[in-house]
Amino acid sequence: MRALAIDTSTDIPGVALCDGPSCIARSPRGGDSVPAPGQHAERLLGLIEDVLQQAGWKKRDLGLIACCIGPGSFTGVRVGVATAKGIALALGLPIVGIGSLEVMAHAYFARPGAVADEDEAAVSLLDARKGEIFWAAYASTGALIAGPAHLAATQITDLPRRVPRSKITFLGEVARRLPLEPAWIVTTPPTDRPDPVELARLAMTTLQRRGPDDLDALEPAYVRPPDITLPATSS
Repeated sequence: MRALAIDTSTDIPGVALCDGPSCIARSPRGGDSVPAPGQHAERLLGLIEDVLQQAGWKKRDLGLIACCIGPGSFTGVRVGVATAKGIALALGLPIVGIGSLEVMAHAYFARPGAVADEDEAAVSLLDARKGEIFWAAYASTGALIAGPAHLAATQITDLPRRVPRSKITFLGEVARRLPLEPAWIVTTPPTDRPDPVELARLAMTTLQRRGPDDLDALEPAYVRPPDITLPATSS
């Protein structure tokens, strides 16, 4: 199956094309300039065109659209989900939405040489801004153990008490800036932030296991209320 995967949950949007488990193209590429924060809407369609050109594919060659549904950047997630839904609708393709924190945990447990340990939990962390952290804990089977939720960065040392496992591994670029035991932290490119290649792979297996998401019902998973709210109306 050929999948287009879109992640806009962090300040660096990413897009990938996969044919089965093999990555055919990704953007940004190594050495590319990193888009400035807040430029998801301006850059996303260009990134999609870039990977299609790299692969020599047309949109009609695609068989699946995958997108990260958050949590993460509120604006970024909205842009990514809306774009993915628009492409899926226009092409009549199935769509699968995956949580950004789940993608990070999947990358950790699917790494080469990984050995399943039922006592281990991978706790994915993303910067939620305003001094807060998005988090969720996953088992090696992919099952959700706790979260997704958010908490103050100053409370991060309390997080192990919320995860009922004897071994905890923290993932995410933000983990290096938190008061966590260094031996508990794993930092690799696929686990520092949601990787669109891992998103595509996980979406394919998810599609086989439970089928596609309902296009109309698929929505971002914000975890906490968006920062921007509609003004109150007078009665």
